[in-house]
Amino acid sequence: MRETDEPPLRVMWIAERLVEEANLDAPKGSPSFSRVCRKIIDGLTEIAAQQQAALKTGQFVAVNQEMFGAQAYSNDAKITYGFTMREAAEGYLAEPAKQNPKTQGLYRARAEVVLEALGENTLVRDVTRQACRAFAYETLLQYPARPSPSLKELPLEERLIEAQRLGLRPLSDSSRNLYIEIMAGMLSWAKNEGHRLDNPAEGLRLKKRSTRKRLPFSEAELQRIFNAPIYTGCRNDESGYAKPGSSIIRRQRFWAPLISLYSGLRINEICQLDVQDVLQKKGIWVIRLWADEEQGRTLKTPGSERLVPIHSKLIEIGFLDYCASLPSSGRLFPDLVGNPDGYGSGPLSKWFSHFLDKTGVKTDQNCFHSLRHTFRDALRNSETRIDVQRALGGWSDGSVSERYGTGHSVTVLRDGIERVAYEGLDLSHLSK
Repeated sequence: MRETDEPPLRVMWIAERLVEEANLDAPKGSPSFSRVCRKIIDGLTEIAAQQQAALKTGQFVAVNQEMFGAQAYSNDAKITYGFTMREAAEGYLAEPAKQNPKTQGLYRARAEVVLEALGENTLVRDVTRQACRAFAYETLLQYPARPSPSLKELPLEERLIEAQRLGLRPLSDSSRNLYIEIMAGMLSWAKNEGHRLDNPAEGLRLKKRSTRKRLPFSEAELQRIFNAPIYTGCRNDESGYAKPGSSIIRRQRFWAPLISLYSGLRINEICQLDVQDVLQKKGIWVIRLWADEEQGRTLKTPGSERLVPIHSKLIEIGFLDYCASLPSSGRLFPDLVGNPDGYGSGPLSKWFSHFLDKTGVKTDQNCFHSLRHTFRDALRNSETRIDVQRALGGWSDGSVSERYGTGHSVTVLRDGIERVAYEGLDLSHLSK
C-alpha cells in the first residue's frame, strides 16, 4: 500500500468518511487528503505488524477495525451491499442513447463477453486495472471476429482455444475498441452512481493502426459493374445473379448501387426507404430521409435528415416506374431480407462485396460505400457550391449557421445533383 502512487480504494473510502466526520478541510485530490490517506496507511500497517507479531507468539486477538472500514468490506457486507458487474451492465445498457434496437443488440452481445471475462457476479469495487488490461490486450487479441453459434456456446477460455485451433480471423482494432468502450462504459456508469471511486478501464482504448481508406470507383470499374449479368441479363437476382441469362430483375440488388451512385445515399439509408419516401416537392421528385427510432428508422447524424432530388439518370433508367409498380405504402424494397435486428444493410453490403469480386474489381479499398465516395468526387468536380454538396450528402461542417433557417430550396438541390455526371460511363442499355 505504501508503494502505490494512488491510495487503494479502501483507504480512500476511509479517508472520505473521516474527513466528513471530522469536518476537515481536505477535499478529495488535495495534498491534505493525500496526507490523511498516508496516515491511514500507516495505521493499517501498524495494526498488521502487531497482528503478525501476535500470531508468532500464539496470542493473536482480532482487532476491531470498524473505524478502518473493515465492516463495509467484509464478505457478509459485500453480499448485502455489493453491486455486481451484471447490475452495472444493465444500468449502462438502460441509458437512453442505447435504446435503438440495433444499438441495443450490438452493445448487449458485446457486454456479455465483457461479463464473461470480468465475471458477472464480480463486485464492481473488486474489478482491478490488471483485469481490465488483460481483457483489452490479451483476451480481445485472441477473440474471433465472427464466432459461430456453436462456438459462442463454449465458455470463454475454451472459445479462445478453439478459435485459435480453427485459425479464425481475430477482431479488428476498431472492434476491439468497441468492446473496451463498453467495458469502460459499464465501470464509468458504476462510478457515476457511486459504486466505486475510479474507472479502472479508463484510457485503455487502442490506438488504431493505419488503415487503407475506402477509394471511389473509376469510370472503367463502374462500367464493369453495370455491365455485369444482373444489369444485362442473368439467370436470377439471387444465386444466379452472376450467371448470364435472359432476366433483368429490378429489385434491391439492381437499384441500390444506382441510387447510391446518383444520390450519394448510404446503404442503410437505402434499406430503410418506404414507398412514401419517394414524393414530389414543388413539382420535383425527391427522396426523403428522416429518422424515427420508434419505427426503427435511424440516420448516422442529425444532419443526415434531408431531401435528395432524384437524378434524371435514375428517372431515365426507370426508377419512378419501379416505385409506381409497388403498393402505395410499405417498404421500397419489400423483398430485402434483413438481419435479426431488422436491418437489411448487412446482407446487402455482404452481397455487394461478393458481386464486386465476381466482376473483377474488388480490392481491399472498395465496398458499397465507395459509391458514395464516387458521388462526392463527382459533386466536387461539378463545381457545385460546397454548402449544396453538404446538404445533398448529409455532411455537416459543425458550424452554428447550419442550425438556422429551413435549408436549401429543392430547386437549388435539384440543380446541384443534376451536375453529377460520369462522362465515361455508358448506361444506355439500362434505359427504358
